[in-house]
Amino acid sequence: MKANSNRFRSFLVAFVLIAAAAAPARAAEPCDPTFLDGGLMESTRGWIDLACPCAQYDGSDGKGRAEFKRCVAGQINLAIEREGLNKTCKGLLKKMYATSVCGIGSDELAPCVEQSAAGKVRCKIRTATDCQERSGDVCFNRPTCIDGADTNGDYAVDANDSGVCFPPPPTTSTTSTTSTTTSTTTTTTLPLLCGDGSPDIVVEIDRGTDFYELVREEGFWPDCGMQTPSAGGCKTVADLDGSGDDIEGQFLYADRTIDERVCSQVNAALSYQWEILFPSTLQGGPVQMPWLTAHANSPVLKIPPSGLPSLEDTDAGTDTYWRVRLTVTPLPLDGEEITPAPTVLYFRFRYLQTELTLWCYIGLLYDRDCTGPDCQSRCNPQHCELYPENCE
Repeated sequence: MKANSNRFRSFLVAFVLIAAAAAPARAAEPCDPTFLDGGLMESTRGWIDLACPCAQYDGSDGKGRAEFKRCVAGQINLAIEREGLNKTCKGLLKKMYATSVCGIGSDELAPCVEQSAAGKVRCKIRTATDCQERSGDVCFNRPTCIDGADTNGDYAVDANDSGVCFPPPPTTSTTSTTSTTTSTTTTTTLPLLCGDGSPDIVVEIDRGTDFYELVREEGFWPDCGMQTPSAGGCKTVADLDGSGDDIEGQFLYADRTIDERVCSQVNAALSYQWEILFPSTLQGGPVQMPWLTAHANSPVLKIPPSGLPSLEDTDAGTDTYWRVRLTVTPLPLDGEEITPAPTVLYFRFRYLQTELTLWCYIGLLYDRDCTGPDCQSRCNPQHCELYPENCE
């Protein structure tokens, strides 16, 4: 079993909150987190991590404990209303986030697992010093007691658990070398490895705006194709706007992709490769634009205004969706025997209200500055002045 903080990751891109159809709430049956209700509880935790990231609730004005709890409660209520989460699981989830470091604003606090001589196990939020003085186990890099100490997955920390952190806290490796004249000790702290899986890709469109969308995976929605270049994965709910009105462009964020290997995403070691592909009706080749080359290996891809042509009323026919292929590759980490395989995600979108035509795009392929008569006959002669990111 993977670490608790990563168990929900396969659910992160399965749902789009803004488009989810309302699901009828289940009858008030006892919550069963280890079986019947476990999947929806995990996906709800994924939504909470995205909507209420613990690191952003640092105890400052408007980002304190009360605001964090309100954010969590809102996501739980949405899960009940829209995903059919069992109402009786609400208490367990709220209690989970009540014993957390989020919203406190102290780097010295962590979950502390304590075990009495009689075998009673409990977890409290304490400083590392206080925890160790009580002979407790400090769960470093874990925001909640459930993340750190619920070893059997029942959303409680009690005598049924191991009484120590899951996974164990970081360790330090030490090597020493000695000569006849000097003695040197070198201490190196390696990233704590919690798993061995490939990355779980999370892609968000226009984060922090009214046009925010979380990209979905195949299989959960009727408008999702297979994860292949021709099928293109899932369609985005909203079309992307190429007009540039009041925005600098469209942004695709993959910087919250999960590196399954590390216990803290601060230690994530991932590389990114973005590609935008034509539909198969237009031969399916990759887009070649200077702005794409510039951002292809970044976790964030910016599509500038009129950065792509619309495929409406072209030889694309009825398939007017651009394909995105994002490949996330784990980089080798010290201490791992085998580096996991890359993860590839396909999704597709329509791009409208753009000044770049497909005819002009073809002209720019052969005349990047659009100074020649052929390109200028295909494009607005001032295209490179108006849209410099499309030109070299």
